[in-house]
Amino acid sequence: MKKLSIINVTAMVACLTVSIAVAGGTTLLNQLGSPGSWSVTYVQFGSASDRWIADDFTPEFDCTVESFSCQLVLDGGDSLTSGTFELRIYADRLSDEPVWEISLPAEDLDITATGDLFSARRVYLVNVELDPSDLFNAYSGTTYWFAWRMQDELDCRNLTVNANDSNDSWAWRYEDESWCEIGTDANAAFCLGGTQPSDVCTTSFGYIKALFR
Repeated sequence: MKKLSIINVTAMVACLTVSIAVAGGTTLLNQLGSPGSWSVTYVQFGSASDRWIADDFTPEFDCTVESFSCQLVLDGGDSLTSGTFELRIYADRLSDEPVWEISLPAEDLDITATGDLFSARRVYLVNVELDPSDLFNAYSGTTYWFAWRMQDELDCRNLTVNANDSNDSWAWRYEDESWCEIGTDANAAFCLGGTQPSDVCTTSFGYIKALFR
């Protein structure tokens, strides 16, 4: 008679949960930078101009964009209260229509002072956690541009960082109804977070299935 093997399912499920937690919530791209790495260029938003900043990213694996952060300087105070924060994603070319976009009221943003200074101005970090209905699925090998602006907010500027290790990924600016590259020394100071498939998850699920065959 074949001997039965007793499997501790509870322990295995707990282990699987840990594996999933580690695999999720990855940093898809981080160009925030710190003092000493910021470029001398920036994009100044404002109510009088239709200005955007954008930077490209090409995922190595399929992924889901779940969060966004950027670094700003505010000349007029330490809060964003009257503007609208707009986010867009373009695929393949910036000249095409966006494939994804959302708008957020400024009062709903999570904005904190970093404690750093840029030309005697205080630097702030803006964090956006996307609602489940607003998540964006990006596919490996496709070049996307993530674009954003703070509309109707005076004296708000998005920082850029030196592009020494950018792999030719440079920031772009929309101004006067056209997109132009900011320059070879400027990456947008931003970060994308999300999830992507993991070999750990695949192996764990396959292993559990094999045990119950």
